Amino acid sequence: MPSAGIPTTLDPHRAWLNSAGLLRCDFHHGDFVRWLGGEYVNQGRDFNAEWDIIEKTMDGKTVPKEYPPVKFDMA
Repeated sequence: MPSAGIPTTLDPHRAWLNSAGLLRCDFHHGDFVRWLGGEYVNQGRDFNAEWDIIEKTMDGKTVPKEYPPVKFDMA
């Protein structure tokens, strides 16, 4: 039995809209997702703030010798 959050039928209007969007992007799925924008491409995320948190978390911690060194400037 499917979960309550998963639809069991496809809304024809929504399918038509998605098809029209894919047609607009020449059926390049990556272009379609970028065209949708917003939450699909993390448009509102502040990656610099997230990296600051990662760097603070890693500050003073060492990487095991069997792993390559961490290069935050190249990430």
